[in-house]
Amino acid sequence: MLYDFSCTPEVFSEEYLSAEGSHFFSLINFLQGIVSNGLLADLNNGEWKKSVVNNLDNLPPPYRDKLLTLFEKLRDQNLIVGHPKSKIKVSSEKDWIDVAELSDDKKPFFGIVGSQEYNENVSTIENLILSQHWSEERTISHFIEQNEENMKKELSSMLPYAKKVTLIDPYFNTTKYTFRKSLELVAEQFGSRRGMRQRGSIQIHAKYQQGMTDTQQYINSWKKISKEIFQKYGHICSLFLWDNTGKRMHDRFIITDQCGVQVGAGLDIRNEGTSTWSKLEYNTLSDILKNYVENSSAFDLKKKLL
Repeated sequence: MLYDFSCTPEVFSEEYLSAEGSHFFSLINFLQGIVSNGLLADLNNGEWKKSVVNNLDNLPPPYRDKLLTLFEKLRDQNLIVGHPKSKIKVSSEKDWIDVAELSDDKKPFFGIVGSQEYNENVSTIENLILSQHWSEERTISHFIEQNEENMKKELSSMLPYAKKVTLIDPYFNTTKYTFRKSLELVAEQFGSRRGMRQRGSIQIHAKYQQGMTDTQQYINSWKKISKEIFQKYGHICSLFLWDNTGKRMHDRFIITDQCGVQVGAGLDIRNEGTSTWSKLEYNTLSDILKNYVENSSAFDLKKKLL
């Protein structure tokens, strides 16, 4: 659902943008695509962002104002994502390419962008946008067989930079293997983040069902799997059970601090059966999450298990 790119600071420079009029419009197109369903790598522990902002500040007003607006939108939506400092001392665009390729060896970027094509791994923005790679592969909705392989693929594109994952499914039940396995996949992909990041938080919101979710078997199952995930991946898992009397809890979501998807058929793995995974608009995420905040939700929180 999210496609991560590395882009050199030189692409934001006055020298590059003034060299040819199409460069500016291609850069706008590229950044709008990142807002839609992408990520930009902030290489070398923030040095990349500092270099880009410096270049933007030195642009003529018509260029600067439009690009700064988009850049700030990316920052506000957590789509500019940190990478650890490399051993390469950067003093040229080629050095930035080397840093990007060093990170690319560990977990490939969807694309590396520069002001020129230094090698087969690097594309200019114009060539990237014209390519099938950009226009057809970056989808925002997938219709999949919801088996383990496909679910892992979807999660691996959502969770490489997330700090928190919220799972919402009224029927999420860790006494059932299909849900335990999907939670294990979330924990695994959440633990495969770039840059040796700190472990994260997984919150699950489900429906309280008397005679099922209040049983000792259910509670013991949750304690067992949450302990295993903490020991194996370091993630802290929390389970919230809501009484939805008066308002139906129905839709299923996976939401991070960067994006969210609606999963039509539910969050359990299925050997048979299809489901649509659709990326949500960023501004709808807070509206969804506010339904699952204690003391301010339309639902009644019956139980919280840590």
